[in-house]
This record gives sequence, C-alpha cells and structure tokens, in this order.
Amino acid sequence: MSLSKSALDAHALHDQIVVCVLNCNRGRLELLDSIRQMDESRLYVELGCSSIEHYLQKKLGFKKSSGWSHKSVARALPELPRLREAFGNAKMTWSTLREVASVASSRTEQLWIDCLEKNGADAVDREVKAAKGDGRDAPSDGEYSLPAHLVKLTFALTADQYEAIMEKLKIAQLKHGGPGDDGPFLEILIDSYLKSLAEEPSDNAASDTEKTPGTEPTKTVVYHQCPTCRASAVETAAGRVEIESTAVDAATQNATVIHIAPEEEQPLAPLTDDAEPDAETSSEMRARVLARDGHRCQSCRGRHELHAHHVQSRSTGGRTELDNLVTTCKYCHGLVHQDRLVVTGTGLTGFEFS
Repeated sequence: MSLSKSALDAHALHDQIVVCVLNCNRGRLELLDSIRQMDESRLYVELGCSSIEHYLQKKLGFKKSSGWSHKSVARALPELPRLREAFGNAKMTWSTLREVASVASSRTEQLWIDCLEKNGADAVDREVKAAKGDGRDAPSDGEYSLPAHLVKLTFALTADQYEAIMEKLKIAQLKHGGPGDDGPFLEILIDSYLKSLAEEPSDNAASDTEKTPGTEPTKTVVYHQCPTCRASAVETAAGRVEIESTAVDAATQNATVIHIAPEEEQPLAPLTDDAEPDAETSSEMRARVLARDGHRCQSCRGRHELHAHHVQSRSTGGRTELDNLVTTCKYCHGLVHQDRLVVTGTGLTGFEFS
C-alpha cells in the first residue's frame, strides 16, 4: 500500500512505516532461522562453501562483517526468546539486536530490553561495549550515568595532508612532553588556536567595539557532580557518561558552577484557585533548568535555541519551579504549543514526549 501525495496524512504514513518495519524485522527473523539451519546442517558444503560465513559471502554477497554478525545472532536467538519477540514487534532495530545478542543471556535479556526502553539505542550500544570490557552479560545497575568509555574523533584527510599533519603533530607532542593522553593534548592545540584568533586584529573595528571580551563562553560542556559522593558525569548526546571527579574539578576552575540543592527539586505547593499566575521564568531559573537537563532539548536532544517550558502552564496554575520546567529547543517548543507534541511527567519522575 502507498499513499498519493495529495492524500498524505502523518498518522497514516507513520502506520505504513511501522508495518514496513514489522515486515522487514519478521523477514529478517526468517532469514536468521534459515541461516541457523544451514549452519547447523552444514548443507553449505554441498554448495561448494567451507563455512557459513563463506556461504553468506559467496552465495549472497554479504560483507565479511555482515556475514559474521548474521551467523552470531542466528546462533544466539534460540536462547533469547524475549529479544526475538522485541525485534519481531519492532521494539528494537537490527543494529541493537546485533549488539545486545552478543552479550545477553537468557537471564539478562529482559534487563537489556528495559535498558533500551529507559535510555535509548545509543546508550545500549555503549553499555554493550562496557559489558564486553568488564566481562558481564547485563547492563550496569548504576542510576547516575552511563559507563565511562573512549570516543574516537575522526578527520578526513588526503594522503599529503596526513603526512604533513603527522609531522607537525610529532613536533607539537615533543614540545608538550611527548605522546600521552590524546584528549588534553588536543585540547591544548585547539585552545592555542582559539587564543591566536582572539589576538588577531579584526577587519571590522566597529563590530569589535560592540563586543565585550569574556561575555560569551568559548565552549559549553555540562558536567554533573553529586556533592555528597562526588560521582561525576559529562552530558553527551546519549545521556550522562561517568568520568573521574578530578576532570570536573579541573573544568570548574574557569567555569560557571550551578548548585542545585535537593530541596529545590521538590515540587512546590499547588496554587489556590483564586491565586495569581506564578511568576515568569527568570534568567536564573532558566539557567538552572538548562543545567539540570544538560543544555539539551529533552525531546530531540538538540543543543541550540533552548527554552524552559512549563509542563503545566502558568495559566492553569503551573508553578515556575524545577519540577515543572523542562528544556526544549525552539522547534520542539513550537510543536508542544501546536499540540503536535505532548510532554508529561515532572523533574523528579522524568519527562516523556509523545
């Protein structure tokens, strides 16, 4: 079934896409079952292939990595019925199933499904990598943040650019004490470059006079730290990721620090029916809301043009407090006020968008 352009309807088109995903996933399950049967029976030998991977590459044109992952999932699924059901009902994608099936057991598969529902696919991917490193078959039980991990930063270079840059990096590393931790070294290079830009004379003297040095931050990185146990995390697109507390200590030497006491997160008493609407959101309150939410829209995870939205509107008695305010970007905020996006929940229980 397809919809003509003149008859397009968002809900109908979404339903059609869901049906397509369901069909794709269930078709993939049939494929996996057939691959497992071919693997267990070794019938691929009669087709001139030495292994199931060789069969998938030679007869079906799979890449080596894709053939290996299909074989691995096909072998694991008979012991993972809940994962199979979740995938068949389009509750998880193939990439997520592939990752989770590589570590999950019949004892822990539901924990991985719960982790996906709570934190999303990116977080599950990182949990899987951490679980493999730790030798465990379940997601971590930490409530504060996702496990620490290394992130690779990739640049696309031509061969001559690569050779020239590597030579310069070697010289720079020697001046800074030799190769070591890549993160601080790269940050030093970038800070030096930004400093050189700030020292360059501007071609537009008029615009320079309108700017006050130091009024705009050079970067916005949001850290969270528990004042009691000093558990620390950095905010990322996938959520909070745990880091050493010393990293927060170093960052806060030249940064804005916002302290939010536990009592500030508790809901205020509701307004009486005859009371005036609560105050508008002050710049200080907005800063606290954005800091709590990691300077990211809680719907799309965007970082630009952020607003502090009242979940229960002021006109209906909603309070201007942390528990009733959530960070949204300009576009998601507009969708909420157009009734195309619904936000529910509180700061304490968590917010949901549908």
